[in-house]
Amino acid sequence: MNLTLSPEGDLSFESALVSLHDLRPVLNDHPLEDYYLAPAPHPRPFSPTGRGESLRYSAPALGNATFVVEVEKPLGEAPSTYYLLRYWLEGLDDDLILDSFGLRFERVENLRAYLRHGYFSWDGSFYVEPEAMGDFEDYEARPETGYGMTQLLPSGSGIPMPRGSGIPMPRARLEPRAADPVLVQVRVTPGGEGAAVFIFNVGDLLVQRTYSLASLGLSGPLHVFEWTADRAWPQPVEQLSLTLPAHEGALLFLSPSPIAAAPEQFP
Repeated sequence: MNLTLSPEGDLSFESALVSLHDLRPVLNDHPLEDYYLAPAPHPRPFSPTGRGESLRYSAPALGNATFVVEVEKPLGEAPSTYYLLRYWLEGLDDDLILDSFGLRFERVENLRAYLRHGYFSWDGSFYVEPEAMGDFEDYEARPETGYGMTQLLPSGSGIPMPRGSGIPMPRARLEPRAADPVLVQVRVTPGGEGAAVFIFNVGDLLVQRTYSLASLGLSGPLHVFEWTADRAWPQPVEQLSLTLPAHEGALLFLSPSPIAAAPEQFP
C-alpha cells in the first residue's frame, strides 16, 4: 500500500486491491471548500511511512476550528499491511452548529461492493454495489446512505478480510452464491420475556417469509404489535409471517402480555 499527499493536502491510499484518492474533510454533510493545511503545533515533515503524522485542515466553514486527520502505521507492521486513520475537530467556536463530520474520497478505484451499516442495529448491514446505483429512481430510498462502512470488496477475486478474522487475506476468495435478501434483527428485553424484531427486504422483489419464534431464540406464544403498521395482532403467535415489498421492512414488538399501543422505546 502506498500513501501519498499532494501539495494541496489531498491524501490518497493506493493498493493492488482498492485505492482511495483525494481525501476531503466533510462538515455537516458538505465537503470543505477553500480548505488549506494549517501549521501543526509541533511540525514535522509528512512521511509515507505514516508513523503518527497529522494533517490539520482549516477552512472558512470551520471558523477557528481545525479538522485533524491522523495517519498511523502500527509499530512492527510491514509497509504493505495497513494504516490506522483517525480524525477529529479541535477548537470549535461556541456558535458553530455541528450536526456531523467525516471524510470523503473524491475517487475510488477497483471497488466492487462495500459493507454498509445503519446508525441503529435496526437499519441492518448489507453489501452495496456502486455500479448498481444507476438503476434507482429518484423516489426510491438509496441503500448506499448509512452510518458507516467497515469492509471494501475489490473487483476480482481477492477480499480484504477484517483484521482478527483469522482468514489470511491471500487465501480469501469471493465465491458467487445465492443470498437471502431479507435481513432479520432481534433484540431481547433485559428480562428475556419480550423482544423487538426488525425484518427488512433489501431485494428488488416482493418476498414472503415465515419465522418460528424458536428459530429467533424466543419462547412463544407471544403477543405482537406491528409498529410499522401501527396495529396489534389479534392473537398470540408461535411464528411470524410477513409479506414485504422491495426495500421495505417491518418492526415488531413481542411480549407475553397484550400490547395495546406502540412502545415509546426499544427494549
